[in-house]
Amino acid sequence: TQLRKVEIEDLLPRERIEIDMEAVGRLLRGQRILITGAAGSIGGEMVRQIASFTPDRLILVDQAETPLHDVRLMMARQWSNIESYTVVSDICVRERMEELFEEHRPDYVFHAAAYKHVPMMEDNPEESVRNNVDGTG
Repeated sequence: TQLRKVEIEDLLPRERIEIDMEAVGRLLRGQRILITGAAGSIGGEMVRQIASFTPDRLILVDQAETPLHDVRLMMARQWSNIESYTVVSDICVRERMEELFEEHRPDYVFHAAAYKHVPMMEDNPEESVRNNVDGTG
């Protein structure tokens, strides 16, 4: 009788944040959206959620070719009505990023291209800073 179903809120050290998804949809619908790190775990989920709001165009950037190809196939299968571009590039290549911004003129940018495995990145601090700090600028 002491057992109960654990809710995600039980694990959060803060109050639950409610997001008005209808308002988000109104904001993104018909817009040009650029997503960095689009093939990663967080970026890929962003692609799926944002695509559901039917933006005009998705510019999906990642340096991982094979996972980005998987995202490309997913877009073709599930959201063929959305103009999407899969761009293999490193966000730290400033000239390429400037070209993408000039060509596509995104209305919104979702930046998910970051290294997130802290213990491994502590062993590679130069690369961590290059990507997670310099790549954001």
